[in-house]
This record gives sequence, C-alpha cells and structure tokens, in this order.
Amino acid sequence: MDTGGICPKANIKRSLIGAYEEERADPRIEVLEIVGDMFKLD
Repeated sequence: MDTGGICPKANIKRSLIGAYEEERADPRIEVLEIVGDMFKLD
C-alpha cells in the first residue's frame, strides 16, 4: 500500500505523510490506530 491508499482512509493529506517521514510532525494517536488496523497490527 502506498500513501495514496493510506491518506483517504486515515483522512490526512499526503504532505502530512511526508512530514512524518522527515520527522517534522508526529502522527495523532487516531491516525496510528487507523494505520495499525489497516495492517492488522495489535
């Protein structure tokens, strides 16, 4: 899955994913939970 698939489901912009990758921002817990559910993480 790429950022194009994650962004709509997590209701975030693609630029925010870039900010996470470059450590300019930290994801909200809600976003982490959504992404975790998408990849079936416990």
